[in-house]
Amino acid sequence: TSPRSQTAITKLLSRREGRAEGKITCELRSRTRWRCAKRRGAAGKRGRMAAALAPGVSRKLKKVLETRTDSPDLLASLGALSTFYEHNTPQARRNLKSSVEQRALAINRHFLDASLPAQKALVRVEGEVHALDDSWKKIEEALSSCSASTGDIISTTERLQ
Repeated sequence: TSPRSQTAITKLLSRREGRAEGKITCELRSRTRWRCAKRRGAAGKRGRMAAALAPGVSRKLKKVLETRTDSPDLLASLGALSTFYEHNTPQARRNLKSSVEQRALAINRHFLDASLPAQKALVRVEGEVHALDDSWKKIEEALSSCSASTGDIISTTERLQ
């Protein structure tokens, strides 16, 4: 695990566990085992004490550890995010969800605008198909009337012979 992911895990844990008591530090003992400790800053006590992780934090920590940071999907997502999320400020983090939603809405509108000619072409094709269907029905009616009149002519001809 990279130092960058260790920092992210430490931040995650310190937000959850270490608000009042002090900062939590985590170090990787093996591939999946972490040792997390809380530093006490109050009254000059600088010792380390093992912290019992809450089930929610353990689940989050496990999820972070299982995340593959080199997957193509994640890299593509981060690349797309970096195009509009440039500065990591508290205000930018607060507005991130609305920024992503606005961007998704803009992309959907662009897609709809781009698909409008195809939709119009499909409407034209549908109209032509209906016109062909109407023509086919007229031809069918004409053939059936011809068949009836031909049958009358044949029966009259047979009677005359």
